Amino acid sequence: MTQTKYSVLVSVFLLLLLTAGFFLAARVLLNKLHSSVATAVATPSATAFIQPTATFTAAPTAKGSSQHPPTAEPTKTPAPQTAQVVTNISGTMTNPMSSIPSDTNQVFCLAKLPGVPIGTPIRFRFQKLSAPDDYYHQDEQADGGTKLAWIYGPLQPGQWRCLVEANQKPVGTAAFTIH
Repeated sequence: MTQTKYSVLVSVFLLLLLTAGFFLAARVLLNKLHSSVATAVATPSATAFIQPTATFTAAPTAKGSSQHPPTAEPTKTPAPQTAQVVTNISGTMTNPMSSIPSDTNQVFCLAKLPGVPIGTPIRFRFQKLSAPDDYYHQDEQADGGTKLAWIYGPLQPGQWRCLVEANQKPVGTAAFTIH
């Protein structure tokens, strides 16, 4: 009988030891995962969020210094709409925003392109209307669904727009104000 009590006590002790070891290992693993995710979110890296087909171009420092040919100065005239284009602070078309706080971390531009054939080159142009060149642009390819691009904030207050082009022709635009 004493041996049975001893065996039960040893079994309970081992069970408690294994359980504590499991929870300790899980906590260490979750801490590593959390710090990895926090580092990825805090570091504005293209590979953490952008689809593999995205190409980045640094914002021009002077007129005509972009790697791409200079574009016409943005105007407040909207492009003809053949696509539904919205801006938001999240990657969703629901509840689009036209007024965005200046301390926002990311501004998304989403385009629903129903009439654009799959594989067509798409360009998202983020433009501050008082500047002569694109603030940022991103190239994509139509895939028959909704495409998106974004820029990191904070952004300067003022009037902005996201102009979406398919085959170098405007298909939609969304104006927004940074305040």
